[in-house]
Amino acid sequence: MKRWFVLGLLVTCVGGAWAANEDASRSSYHATYVGDEGVLTSGPRCGTLAPDLADQEFVQSQIDAWIDLHGSGNPLAATTTIPVAFHVVHAANGSYNVPDSQIFAQIDVLNAAYAGTNFQFSLASVDRTASNKWTRHSPGSGAEAEMKAALAVDPATTLNFYTGNLGGGLLGYATFPWSYAEDSFMHGVVVLYSSLPGGTAAPYNEGDTGTHEVGHFLGLYHTFQGGCTGGDFVADTAPESSPAYGCPVGRDTCAGDGPDPIHNFMDYTDDDCMFEFTNGQSGRMDAAMAAYRPTMLGGGGCTETIPSAPSGLSATSISDLQIDLSWTDNSGNEDGFIIARNGSDIASVGANATSYSDTGLACETGYSYTVRAENCAGESGVSSASATTGTCPVGPVVHVASIDLSVNSRGPWSNGEGYVTVVDAGGSPVGGVTVSGDWSGSTSGSQNVVTASDGRAFFEAPRCRCNDNCFTLTVTGITGANSSYDSGSNVETSDQAGNSCAIARTIPHTGLSLRNAPDPFVSGTSIEFSVPEPTSVHLAIYDVSGREVRVLLSSYAGAGGHSIRWDGRDARGMEVSAGVYFCSLRTGSEAEVRRMLRVR
Repeated sequence: MKRWFVLGLLVTCVGGAWAANEDASRSSYHATYVGDEGVLTSGPRCGTLAPDLADQEFVQSQIDAWIDLHGSGNPLAATTTIPVAFHVVHAANGSYNVPDSQIFAQIDVLNAAYAGTNFQFSLASVDRTASNKWTRHSPGSGAEAEMKAALAVDPATTLNFYTGNLGGGLLGYATFPWSYAEDSFMHGVVVLYSSLPGGTAAPYNEGDTGTHEVGHFLGLYHTFQGGCTGGDFVADTAPESSPAYGCPVGRDTCAGDGPDPIHNFMDYTDDDCMFEFTNGQSGRMDAAMAAYRPTMLGGGGCTETIPSAPSGLSATSISDLQIDLSWTDNSGNEDGFIIARNGSDIASVGANATSYSDTGLACETGYSYTVRAENCAGESGVSSASATTGTCPVGPVVHVASIDLSVNSRGPWSNGEGYVTVVDAGGSPVGGVTVSGDWSGSTSGSQNVVTASDGRAFFEAPRCRCNDNCFTLTVTGITGANSSYDSGSNVETSDQAGNSCAIARTIPHTGLSLRNAPDPFVSGTSIEFSVPEPTSVHLAIYDVSGREVRVLLSSYAGAGGHSIRWDGRDARGMEVSAGVYFCSLRTGSEAEVRRMLRVR
């Protein structure tokens, strides 16, 4: 339905100085959400600047002049479809990137949110830029200006939508229609990368940070602007004294004016609590855009027809991991093509493209594809095809060659750590496989670690504040790289480290024996050991930190039993203190360890 220009809806404001009440309370307007690595983060829900009264009056005078020139009875266009240029700004190492699927989902969220207004959105382009400086920028910074100057696409006709890992925990910000000249590169919307649909910034990860900021871009203020005086200049949004968080049903902060508009997209509630714009807000957006973005509203929006559908899609298996697509382009006015796999959009390519390679697939798996053309007017029908990836390659048969653990102590804190080494049947190290292990004992937990090229995977147990400790790591599986896990060939499957372990290592017994008596002991103890055949022997004492205290024997020993006495002294001849010690017997490929206790 057409919207008519209403004078009462045209009291708008320019971006610039903060209003006094906004400035005083902004520090409390912070949202808490799930940030990087699952850590709760607190930051501003919105960084769009609220203007002061003088700016509002200036804008009103400009709107009055526009009305005098065009007349207040001119109807606006029934629907304007705004092209969206999506700019993904990520770190140099690839962090903060977002896939095409989330970009498509964000456009869908915008179109659903604005379905009751005269605005819709169409993805015009996607670009990706690696810049640590730009992705972490703040509103009003030099980095913001540099980024927008370099990336903005035709600001007079296009909504430039940026994503990044914004500084200060900020979720998003935008420019108002009157913030700059119509064709200024500074116009646009900027949001936290993880606020897109399917992102990690719960409860703000369903795409409505984008909805909220686009509302500013189209001329809307926060519902709580001006507090109970109703400073958003929309008659059918109830005033509220402050922003709402979460989803506080029944909240009423301005007596006599009705419940707060917590479900409005221009409040600060959780994404799943927001679902509406009012008729008054829709009219205000029409008016603001007519006055300040006439190019985008009148001639800069979409004037295209829906493109013709592509045809002849073929899907060809190239390998066990890749399928190539090709099709015929039957339209001369598409902005690009959208590729879907098994019903979900996975990628977009530019105008005139006729091929796409889908990589990183699973072997011996069937996939169905569609491709459709799109431009600002909408999307064409689809062309469909299916294919199955190639035969899975046969990988190595792997097992655990060794587990080497130690205790890492820092101040009162301790934890077990060490390496698991994976080899193939021939004993060569295997990289790129995932080792799964469980920690037990003083602390518990599970880890999945990928082996390096030397076949080693580093495991680290959770810390504990414990003087007596024992950390046990047990390998529970090895997967990946098309390998098969032969647990029966493991040299060892678990290992222990700590001063209270019953045994320090669980190395399979192979004929070595080791014991001591007496135990506990006061002044000394006799250590007896046997070897099944003549071999080089290293017999040494270690303390609970793994430090070598004294070497008792390092020489060739004949087959059979042997005995040696330890007098409780270290390598310097000094008596050791009371506590737990370990006697380690090692040959060329075998080892036994015994725990001993010295008392006073």
